[in-house]
Amino acid sequence: MRIGIVGDYNPATESHPATTSALFLAARANGLTADIEWISTPRVTEGALLRCDGLFAAPGSPYRSAGGMLAALQFARERMRPMLATCGGFQYTLIEAVRNVLGIANADTAENNTPGAVNVITPVVCAVEQRGEQDPKLVGQAKLTVVPDTQLAAAMGPGEHFEGFFCNYEPAAEWLPRFTEAGLRANAHGPQGELRGVEITGHPFFIATLFQPQLTSKRSGRPHPLLVAYVNAVNEFGTNEKKAARKAARKTAS
Repeated sequence: MRIGIVGDYNPATESHPATTSALFLAARANGLTADIEWISTPRVTEGALLRCDGLFAAPGSPYRSAGGMLAALQFARERMRPMLATCGGFQYTLIEAVRNVLGIANADTAENNTPGAVNVITPVVCAVEQRGEQDPKLVGQAKLTVVPDTQLAAAMGPGEHFEGFFCNYEPAAEWLPRFTEAGLRANAHGPQGELRGVEITGHPFFIATLFQPQLTSKRSGRPHPLLVAYVNAVNEFGTNEKKAARKAARKTAS
């Protein structure tokens, strides 16, 4: 199976090499072999996305091409391609849905400082107290609650979890009802009810989280259950695509 990580790779950014290694670890835990490639946001094309059995929207905003990241998320949403988006990828999942489902073309994140934007992503309200001077407002392991009867709960189990964060921005609280209207179901919340994850009901696998399971996997040395569920979904999609291609080839030959 081929996984395309959409993002602007930087080896000095902890989450980037952690993403690659955590996906390999999850694949091995499933007895699978993964071919993983990074697709930089300016190089996102339909052809590049079609080559992949699954897509992963990586952290690292602001991206070199916001349009490239949004295009990848829209592709996965509309074409039913397995997608896991974390941190910045989660934030852009919300922006993409508000823009393309609700029709609010100037939806954006405050991080981009775009004049006239409707910022559905704003600075973290409740900052972590014990953090370094250069650390983001939400850093380290933090508690969240996974909503029962969701794809995320099927992967991780419902209830309380501690997961790794590294971010300065989060969804604007007043926009939570509109995210639901855009087809994004909340699947995780922070201690104060903050939105920490969403998914698309009816999609084979589209989960986006503000937390980064790849960081949790790196620090524990174990495959994260969300990543294990994701690579299983990617493998299933790729297997079904190959079966469909063979069937079409036989039909053409006959």
